[in-house]
Amino acid sequence: MSRKLKFALDQGGTFTDTYARCPNGEVRVMKLLSVDLTNYLDAPREGIRTGNWKKYATERIYSTRGFKDLLHIGNKAHPKIFDFKIMILDVCEEVFEVDCHIINFKCEKCATCEDIQILKQIDEAALKSDLVLLKAKGFNSIAVALMHYYTYVEHEFTVG
Repeated sequence: MSRKLKFALDQGGTFTDTYARCPNGEVRVMKLLSVDLTNYLDAPREGIRTGNWKKYATERIYSTRGFKDLLHIGNKAHPKIFDFKIMILDVCEEVFEVDCHIINFKCEKCATCEDIQILKQIDEAALKSDLVLLKAKGFNSIAVALMHYYTYVEHEFTVG
């Protein structure tokens, strides 16, 4: 039996369907309006957030240092941009910042800008210590979102 919660989302013009296969094999399906700004800002996120998945998974997100509030900030696409009482979603239980950093830079001999420079490698000993602590606290899943993963996946593989 898998210990992972698996999601499939389908956002259409009218409805968003959330499909989840729970670790015990149970399948849950939820249908939400794709746009319902009085109740939520983002239908796929709302489907995952309100689907009562908490009894199946505790999650921690690993993010590049300095970007721990990225999921709370989102893309600022909410209807009242100057409202001080913006609904902030409870995205996950905890965010841990990984102290690593790479940058893209343009070199003279390549026009694709795929060359990178690693400014800071991951402290693997600190990461391992944190993962052991997480396991002891009952966390059973993590999400990894590091900068420039699309061009340098090694840091994400190290964490995940």
